[in-house]
Amino acid sequence: MSATLDKLHQAKRRKLIRNLSLVNFGVTGVYILLDWLLQIHVQYFIYIMFLACGAATYVLIRVGADRLAKFIGLLSFNVIIFLVASSEHRDTGMFFHFMAAGTTALVLFGYEERGRAIFFAVLSSILMLLTLLGNIQLMEFRDFAPEHARIFFMINILVSSIVSVYAFLLFAKLNRDTERELQANEAIVTQQNADLKMANSQLDGFVYSVSHDLRSPLSSMGGLVQLASMTNDMDEVRHYLSMMKGRIKSMDAFIQDLISHARNVQADIKKEQVQLKKLVDEITENVSFSPDAENVVINNTIDDEFALQTDRVRIKTIISNLVSNALRYKDTGKENPFVAIRCDVAADGCLIEVEDNGLGIGSEHLPNLFKMFYRAHHQNTGSGLGLYMVKENTEKLGGRISVVSQPGVGSIFRVSLPV
Repeated sequence: MSATLDKLHQAKRRKLIRNLSLVNFGVTGVYILLDWLLQIHVQYFIYIMFLACGAATYVLIRVGADRLAKFIGLLSFNVIIFLVASSEHRDTGMFFHFMAAGTTALVLFGYEERGRAIFFAVLSSILMLLTLLGNIQLMEFRDFAPEHARIFFMINILVSSIVSVYAFLLFAKLNRDTERELQANEAIVTQQNADLKMANSQLDGFVYSVSHDLRSPLSSMGGLVQLASMTNDMDEVRHYLSMMKGRIKSMDAFIQDLISHARNVQADIKKEQVQLKKLVDEITENVSFSPDAENVVINNTIDDEFALQTDRVRIKTIISNLVSNALRYKDTGKENPFVAIRCDVAADGCLIEVEDNGLGIGSEHLPNLFKMFYRAHHQNTGSGLGLYMVKENTEKLGGRISVVSQPGVGSIFRVSLPV
């Protein structure tokens, strides 16, 4: 952001020099016209010098030689003003232009080049003092009638005032832009610190939960190995080995969930046309042979023609986890356990619902249900990442998720996605 602001400041200073060059052409034209109308004698090389100074500065700015343009413009302007001011009566007010030159120098160079700014400001001040107090005359003296001197006085003070005010306004704007940038940077740093604290807190919780969930099956297997080593009964040994296999499967499933979570965080969204009913059929076919799906009727009532422009991997992760959860927490005491998947389409999006008549979830668990590693049921054999990944994927797709559940009745998970 700082680099962008520096470029903005440079652009504004370039504009100031360019505009002052154009003002120089205009004011020189006015002086030429007045000298001709009032029949004031003048050496024409002065006009040529003014015009050459403005032209050189303008060309240098156009070709990107900013530093050289500032140096040549300010130096030549100070010298020309001194030549003219020292060779005419003070009543014309030509010396006022030194004040405009000094002010412009401070703005053009700024704090970054304060040495050059101070040099030109001091140069303008010294030349003005020499004009007012000294007796230096470098070219033929120009005499003015009192009424003519008053005209030039008004013009000179008006032009120098306009240039000074313009320079001060630019200086104030540059300061305001800098202050706004500092405020914006402070807000960004504050937000980044808050995000970092939250990330550290989440990381602490993540490491604690992962270490706990990985150690638990390992400790269990260590106990089973100890028991198996203490018996010669092969049936008992096979039983222990079967239990170990279950612990290994549980650990493998947990690690797979961790891998899926890591991929989800890093992967970009890749939208494509997804036939939702076909995708849900694939998911239900994959889970239909698991022990959790035994005796459970899975109903897919999504319209055959409905297609959704979305990320296929993420929408599959969402529905897979919701269906797997519904199967895992089925109510074995009910005669007709079911899982229903449906989709309703509205003007602003679609609503995917996964309903079951399983064990249900107590209201005290609902606020924390989508947190990482949170488990609503003590008999949970999952990783505690499933619903967290559902919420994370839903939000990445620009959607929202909600749940309505009642213990002993069942649950309805609603995923709202933009079309």
